[in-house]
Amino acid sequence: MEWLREFFNRSREDLSKFDLTLKVKHAVRQTMEEAEQIFDRLIEFSEKDSLDKLFKPLDNREEPQRPYEFQKLKAKGERRKSMLRLYAVKYRDWYVITGGAIKLTDQMD
Repeated sequence: MEWLREFFNRSREDLSKFDLTLKVKHAVRQTMEEAEQIFDRLIEFSEKDSLDKLFKPLDNREEPQRPYEFQKLKAKGERRKSMLRLYAVKYRDWYVITGGAIKLTDQMD
């Protein structure tokens, strides 16, 4: 929780561009809620052997129906403007989770 508070305090400018009304306190709470949702959904979809429904192509312009080996994928929270991302690479029928991020900007440089 403390790390998130420090992160959002350092990233106030990006946070205000993401959502003008979102304060640091609420961003921390929202991030923690989204993390729990993503974790729950990861467990739920993995138990049903349907991770394809959770992970979408990393590039929004890529067609989701055309999976291929080593496809880069992302999962995010259920909110329309979700800040959290979970990244994975699909190899055959396996998903290798490669990391995650808090995404406040359109382009991650």
